[in-house]
Amino acid sequence: MTGPFSSMRAFLICTAGLLALGSMARAQEENPQQQIADLERSISQKEQELRNLRRQVITIRRAVEASGQLNKRFYNNSIDLVEDMPESDYPKAGPEFTMERAKAKKWFESRLPGRNLELQATLYDVAVEGDGPYSVTVYCRSNNLTYLPKNGKNLQFDRLILFDTHPCAVMLAGMPGESFLSFSALDKEGSWIARYDHCATEEMEQLREMKGQSVTFKGRILYSLFQEKDVAEDTMGVVLSVSPMSVNDFLPRHTKKEVTRLEAQILKKKD
Repeated sequence: MTGPFSSMRAFLICTAGLLALGSMARAQEENPQQQIADLERSISQKEQELRNLRRQVITIRRAVEASGQLNKRFYNNSIDLVEDMPESDYPKAGPEFTMERAKAKKWFESRLPGRNLELQATLYDVAVEGDGPYSVTVYCRSNNLTYLPKNGKNLQFDRLILFDTHPCAVMLAGMPGESFLSFSALDKEGSWIARYDHCATEEMEQLREMKGQSVTFKGRILYSLFQEKDVAEDTMGVVLSVSPMSVNDFLPRHTKKEVTRLEAQILKKKD
């Protein structure tokens, strides 16, 4: 049917639809509790999706770790270093969380040794002692190492990790050997030194030529020690002892032998 009556009928249907939509909009505006409930339901769904994704990451990382590939990766920040830690092992501060810290201690001290660290640094000075073989000390400054007032012997690696709301600092500590000093904090500005002993002439010159350059240090975690209150009353800490670090993938021959000996002695014993 055509004509004025059909046009009027279409107009009335359209008007009724618009009125219905307007009523629904007003109903939603007049019912904020429903809006809140809908949003909370959406948030809960998204959080569940994130939990599922985290579980998948943990499952994959455990498979990678079991295959030995994880220890080939180099970590340049604190967050990635512990990203495969299960939420059930997260450390928590406070007297009521003794069991949680015990689980975290076990994870830190069993899982972190063997992982590789990478530091970007400016090698601002080089000191040479001896007349051959030489002892070479390099003076460095890194943007991702900061001084901790309560723990001046070590430097904080990257930022604080928040396990839920509980802060934890990752700190680097060196270890001395027969032919090296792998890492030692120098001052409150975040400077540090590394020393390489028994260097041949060409090795000393190679290190000395790096003065003033931006370089990459690489080393392996040999020990990990969890400390509940070593940083501050409300901040936990993990102290990592690192092996002698290569500079732009260079290590003096004598130091390289020491690295091989240490890793065989410490890491294989751990396994």
